[in-house]
Amino acid sequence: MRVVREVFWLMTPFLLIVIFSSYVAFAQEKPPSMLNITIPDYEVITEDGEDYVEIPDGDILTVVGKPLVPYYSVVVNYPKGYIVQNVILINKAGLSETSGLKIPNYKLEHVNEKEKPPQVSGGWFPDLKREFEWKLLEENPDGSTPLRIDMFPFYYNNETTEVKFYKEYTFKVEYVLSTVEITKLSLDKYSYQPGDRVNLNLELKNSGNPKDVVLSVVVRDEGTDEIVAGLPLRTLKNLAGEASVAIEWDSSGITEGYYYGEVTLMDISGNLLDKKTVPISIQVIQVPTVKSVPERPTETPEKQTPTPPKPTPGFELVYLLIAMGMALFIKKYMF
Repeated sequence: MRVVREVFWLMTPFLLIVIFSSYVAFAQEKPPSMLNITIPDYEVITEDGEDYVEIPDGDILTVVGKPLVPYYSVVVNYPKGYIVQNVILINKAGLSETSGLKIPNYKLEHVNEKEKPPQVSGGWFPDLKREFEWKLLEENPDGSTPLRIDMFPFYYNNETTEVKFYKEYTFKVEYVLSTVEITKLSLDKYSYQPGDRVNLNLELKNSGNPKDVVLSVVVRDEGTDEIVAGLPLRTLKNLAGEASVAIEWDSSGITEGYYYGEVTLMDISGNLLDKKTVPISIQVIQVPTVKSVPERPTETPEKQTPTPPKPTPGFELVYLLIAMGMALFIKKYMF
């Protein structure tokens, strides 16, 4: 009994280390639900009497007829299975204000002379109510999903030259842990013509308990992300393990161009479980027509009547002499 106690007390520290390490590993894998972001100070470059504003590692809003103002983005990768549902701005602070900047408007370099120039409107840009935007990007090879947040910390009024700049942002990220995933999304053809039936093959898997899954399919314009078509919602009852779903979309009424199919899986409460896209090309394929050249009828050669050879002049004289000799012979001896 004493030996058992000694072994127990010797093993206890190791067990505690294993439990603590597992807890730490789990805590490290769990993605953040709060994001605190500090925007770098903006910089101003003056050229030819105009002020160009930049944020280090930021980007510029390019809207025709609007001031060239900077914005700032961050990307946070959420591990496989953690699906972001919503991003909420909790706090925005560190406001600084100034005036006097002459920020130029964005304009296209090559403009058709026949087109009317865009109207330049005054006031704040971007709108003071436009604080941030977020979206989930394409899944990484390791299965993690990038969350991108675009913040608009710099506001400019082209009528008063006023500037508002916010430096601190705090976001709350709401997410769920999903056991349902799309393992494959493919098409039956590389390209389609308008009016063709587009067949999508969906393969999915639920590694957890059986659950009802709502399937949503829409088609978006690749350039604008606008929805151009949608299919009725479908509910996959008691989805468990692996499954496949055949999806058919009639492209009648769609003009040629580049689109993408967006397949979304949700639970019955509306929580996003997984999402994938596949590019769809609608193109008019014109088959070149080959003009048929009529065959020329085979010409039948005309039958030519052979011309009898003309006697040679020397032979004519010989014939005449022979005839005269025979006439003299007959006259002398026969009469």
